[in-house]
Amino acid sequence: MVKCKKCGKENPNIAEYCQECGTPLEKLEDKKDKKFGEFTGNTIIDTIIWILIILVGCDLFVNYIIGPILSFN
Repeated sequence: MVKCKKCGKENPNIAEYCQECGTPLEKLEDKKDKKFGEFTGNTIIDTIIWILIILVGCDLFVNYIIGPILSFN
């Protein structure tokens, strides 16, 4: 049920207008966060930075932790 913001009447989810006062109703899709799933420039840059941090961390782990264990000098 969708509640009318003007008069407060409960309307069916499929209704486009309030059955009581005729005010256009907000659809369920309109209530969703429209930015969810959208990529912005900041999101892409953040992702690249995190990938670089992970790669550097893996390199350090292999070179300084695993490397000395595997080398038998």
